[in-house]
Amino acid sequence: MMRGRAIGGAGPVKLTQKALLFHKAEFDFGDRLLGYLVEDEKMRAGFAIPYESIPRDRALQTFREWTLWRFGALFWLAAIAALALFHSSAAALVWILLAPALALLVAARRMRFEATVIATPLGKLIVFDGAGKDAILAEIERRRATELKRKYADIDFVNDPRAEIAKYRWLKTEGAISQAEFDDAIARLAALHRAPEAVP
Repeated sequence: MMRGRAIGGAGPVKLTQKALLFHKAEFDFGDRLLGYLVEDEKMRAGFAIPYESIPRDRALQTFREWTLWRFGALFWLAAIAALALFHSSAAALVWILLAPALALLVAARRMRFEATVIATPLGKLIVFDGAGKDAILAEIERRRATELKRKYADIDFVNDPRAEIAKYRWLKTEGAISQAEFDDAIARLAALHRAPEAVP
């Protein structure tokens, strides 16, 4: 399940994802920073990270819902305790406790979900599979590319042309500029580098 406004434009946008019983992730897309908050049954954590600090590398990971495992184990232990305390006189009670324990453990085995994980310098961004996953990943990539382009796409005329060419190759590899923008920047750098030699 995903909630939030339509994405793809400028300005702040907040999107929320939910998975299974207790897993929730919030993505707060600001102008320069991505605010991220994740919570489950045990913890709540988050951070704000500049878009240009988010790497492009992605990994798939499987997560489990541990609450049902805990309840199943609790019922299992209660059945063993009842058997130890009351011996054969509590056979009905043991079966009453064992039946839900087995049902919970079987259900818990199926309670898992896949997510895309992006390891950043500040922590992991976890994007749940399902509703909104592709839109969230595309928005992260779009804002990251926009920020890289804003910060680095202007030609630094003081810098060594070879360093500028390397910078534009990096921007193209990172998806911040297109092939046409790369070709244009290289042509401008080449023209600038040849200009002083043409003067008599």
